[in-house]
Amino acid sequence: MSTTNDNITSNTSSSLSSVQNEIKVLKTERDDTIQRNKKRNQMRSLTPKHQLRMYYDKVHTMQLCNSDYYTWRGEGVLWEKFTSLFLCPKTGIIFSSNHGEAAATTTTDDIDVYWYNSYKKAEHSAAARACNYWLQHSNKPTTTAVVLDLPIPSTCIPKFVLDKIICNQQQIISSKRIRELEGKLNFLPLLWNTHQDFPPLPGHSTNQNHW
Repeated sequence: MSTTNDNITSNTSSSLSSVQNEIKVLKTERDDTIQRNKKRNQMRSLTPKHQLRMYYDKVHTMQLCNSDYYTWRGEGVLWEKFTSLFLCPKTGIIFSSNHGEAAATTTTDDIDVYWYNSYKKAEHSAAARACNYWLQHSNKPTTTAVVLDLPIPSTCIPKFVLDKIICNQQQIISSKRIRELEGKLNFLPLLWNTHQDFPPLPGHSTNQNHW
């Protein structure tokens, strides 16, 4: 009887020890996962694309998306290289990936085009270019781009990419001009009615509480 109890106690202790070891392993794996995620988030927060996304969210109250980047691979010896353009969804300004150290460089019409080993590096380069621009122009009025104002020669851009960029850029510029025009039109009744020599516009009261 005593031997049986000893065996039960031994088995119980062994099982308990095994469970404790498994718990320790799980805790270690969990802590490692937390640390990896923390480091990954820290590294991600340092990338140009993340910084640019935070800037647009804070300053322009806009959410950037991957479709704001136009990335393509080269031809011939550049088949495994990528370059990218970032189209500002606020102003229509286009930024190229001519920033930082590139894997290769080509020159067209005295303009260098930078190529990278991955599309992510190319997009980060274009984002870095945009970040630098906004840091330099943060205290200046937001300008509007000119259609077909490209940072690199159009001959370097595949036709399907160029057509998409031009179409989206025109939509952005048109929308911006419409918003500016609407703002001016909304200001006219107030400007008119605050001038004592002018009669009130039809349908608009001169009562200050009306506004």
